[in-house]
Amino acid sequence: MFIKQSLSLLILLISMAIAGMLYAEAPAPTDSHKAAALKLLEVTHTAELLNQTAAQMTGMFSAMSQRPDISEPQKKTIQSYQQKASELLKTELTWDKLKDEFVALYTEVYTENELLELTKFYETPLGKKMLAKTPELMARSMQISQKHVQLLVPKMQQLMMQMGKELSTQAPAK
Repeated sequence: MFIKQSLSLLILLISMAIAGMLYAEAPAPTDSHKAAALKLLEVTHTAELLNQTAAQMTGMFSAMSQRPDISEPQKKTIQSYQQKASELLKTELTWDKLKDEFVALYTEVYTENELLELTKFYETPLGKKMLAKTPELMARSMQISQKHVQLLVPKMQQLMMQMGKELSTQAPAK
């Protein structure tokens, strides 16, 4: 009995050691790897995109307050929360707070050489055009996706209702 328990424990410890080796963290990125990531983030105007995202999020409140079905007291409440949201975004969604995490992400996903090559591309006329056109492409892509999702919602609801009916006829798990 003792031998079986010892053998089981040994197998468990060996398995854990192998798993640890397989899933060990990658070595920390070098300073030059981090610098390459930061350069790419600068060339792609990531800090400016964060500011634009914050402005868009704040703008949602503004659009909400312009709806015709919103009363004056509701507009004032929305505007109050718009101001609070704007202040929160200005303090929390900042480049200074997110930069290190973005650099870490990019160094995990891309090798140093890949980061350098991407930076070279984004510094070319075509790369600059891509950067300039990406927001428009994203907005228009979102419109296309939303249109299709709106068409899909009734079909998904019908599918869910059918599944619910079928599930209601089946015995529950014991």
